[in-house]
Amino acid sequence: MEFRWQHAVVCMSVLLAIQVCCIDDAWVLRKHSGWNKLILVHQWPVTVCEMVEKHCEHLPNYWTLHGLWPDKTDMCNTSWPLDLTNIQDLLAEMNKWWPDIIHPNCSDFWKHEWIKHGTCAATLSCLDSQHKYFSKGLELYSSVDLNR
Repeated sequence: MEFRWQHAVVCMSVLLAIQVCCIDDAWVLRKHSGWNKLILVHQWPVTVCEMVEKHCEHLPNYWTLHGLWPDKTDMCNTSWPLDLTNIQDLLAEMNKWWPDIIHPNCSDFWKHEWIKHGTCAATLSCLDSQHKYFSKGLELYSSVDLNR
């Protein structure tokens, strides 16, 4: 039990608070969105599998992106589903750096991240599309390289 707890702490403690990504949207963020910052969340794939007690195969041996989360926990717009054609040009990068560890080759993880977090982040003009949201997550992930 202690071994699992240590891995969970490592996985969950890698949070980076990012203040507003667009200066022009700072006033809008404070006044209207209900959240104040974005959190870039990384995950260690082996830990993810251990936490859900699943045997995973062909895991990346590097930190992967789990999500870009506004500090608001509620879903904002469940009527705006993810359309993969909007992020077609990002899919190769997303499969490598933002993979679904539990269900490989499946887009359900990204759909969940979009509905729960992306639609909230979309209150900022710099994140107001599926492409902008996922692009920004990948951009921030590459700028905070935990794999060095």
